[in-house]
Amino acid sequence: TFADKVNEPFHTYAWEPEKNCKFVRWSKESYCHLMENKTVAIMGDSISMDHKRDLSLLLGGGGSETWDLQNIATCNNTSTLVGMRDDYLNKSVNIVIEQYLPDVLVLNRGAHYRSD
Repeated sequence: TFADKVNEPFHTYAWEPEKNCKFVRWSKESYCHLMENKTVAIMGDSISMDHKRDLSLLLGGGGSETWDLQNIATCNNTSTLVGMRDDYLNKSVNIVIEQYLPDVLVLNRGAHYRSD
């Protein structure tokens, strides 16, 4: 039962960085510098679309709710964010790669299992 597992290590674990680990806070300026003249494509299920929308909002974009193929100029038009919903990643990956040649491709199928 759950009550029996409360004292197991994963319930009390707290991440602590190693001494040499340096956590750098995310900033729009750092992202825009790193991704200048680059294209990021995020494809997958609704969680992926949440990530695309949130990144767009962090970069000052509109954060559209549409799940159709979107091409969003970011970072004062020096970077591109592409997003498309495709739960099984079976129809859009090739389209996005051929049309946008992304430098970064983020794929996620989440809980949408399909046997091979």
